[in-house]
Amino acid sequence: MYESSAYPVWPVHEQTLVFDVTHNRQVCAFDERVLLPVGATIELYDEDKNAHGTATVVRVRMLNGSGKGRNQICLDVETDDRWWDAHPVRGV
Repeated sequence: MYESSAYPVWPVHEQTLVFDVTHNRQVCAFDERVLLPVGATIELYDEDKNAHGTATVVRVRMLNGSGKGRNQICLDVETDDRWWDAHPVRGV
C-alpha cells in the first residue's frame, strides 16, 4: 500500500493508562509503555489507603491522540471490588 509513498508515523505517549471497563474509571497509569497480554493480572496497592486489589487485562487498545496530544496505549481491565471499596467515587 505504501510501497512508493511515505507511510504515516504516529507518535506514542510514554505513559500507559489502566482503565477499569466495568466501573468506567481509571485505575492507574504506568510511566512507561507497557503492553500486557489479555489475561495478565496486575497487582494493585495504594499505600495511602493500605488498599490491595487485582486487575485483569481484558483488552489492549491504542487511544487516538487529539490536537497536540500523542496516541496512548490503554490496558482495559476488570478490577476486583475490594479495590474500589477503598476508592469510593467522589461526591457519592
